[in-house]
Amino acid sequence: SIRKLMTAKAAAQYIKPILQKGNQKIALSWGRTIQMFIEEFDSINTEDNLVFPLFGATDQEQAYFCQMS
Repeated sequence: SIRKLMTAKAAAQYIKPILQKGNQKIALSWGRTIQMFIEEFDSINTEDNLVFPLFGATDQEQAYFCQMS
């Protein structure tokens, strides 16, 4: 939906300068909104950032669970 897309774009713009500072820790959950966020996030070069996946119990194996590398 347009609201999810607008939310994903705003989140990407918000988090980019934070991650560019480096030495940050960020945890991401899963779902379609996070997938949209990842698709909207431009590649950046940073140092010493750690990304932690927040996976709960699920029996689904959707492609958007594994798109970050």
